[in-house]
Amino acid sequence: MRIAGRSGGTMQTPYKIQEKKANLVQIKVDENFLKTLGITLKQGRNFDKKFKSDASHSVLVNESLVKELGLKEPLGTKITADWDNSLKLQIVGVYEDFHYESLHRTIQPAMLYMRPSIHYSEIWVRVRPESAGSTLKYLEKVWRKFEPFRPFDADFIEILNRKQYEQEARWQQITQPQARLRFMP
Repeated sequence: MRIAGRSGGTMQTPYKIQEKKANLVQIKVDENFLKTLGITLKQGRNFDKKFKSDASHSVLVNESLVKELGLKEPLGTKITADWDNSLKLQIVGVYEDFHYESLHRTIQPAMLYMRPSIHYSEIWVRVRPESAGSTLKYLEKVWRKFEPFRPFDADFIEILNRKQYEQEARWQQITQPQARLRFMP
């Protein structure tokens, strides 16, 4: 389930890694993100609140980044912000690729980072189907306590994904017959 936020949870930014430039998708997370979404950590470690550097200088990167840049030993590799040489990050883990956009789009090199000083635009919660109704009511109650003047806005990711692919299927049904007619001799 995704709660509030419509500004999107990702952005692409240029970085330097071992003298190579790469535009990385950045996703702000907390230490529970991988577990919540069931994403496998392939190398290294996950974020841990015990390590103060995790909140400022540690990142997790996806397999696509490791592959695209040909990183033989990604753990410990330094990443520098292309716009600010003083911003030095260190790879502490590599996670399996996952689709954060449409399944039809290629997974881009990405990194996960934690920054308590930057507000989240979305909150993701894993909900058991049998308790979805009561969980939703509880989350709304908590939301109203902290954000009384902002509307509570929650979406079930499964429903959003289904709607996206239903819309794509409808579009295909509309365009495919026209394409066949257009290309017939």
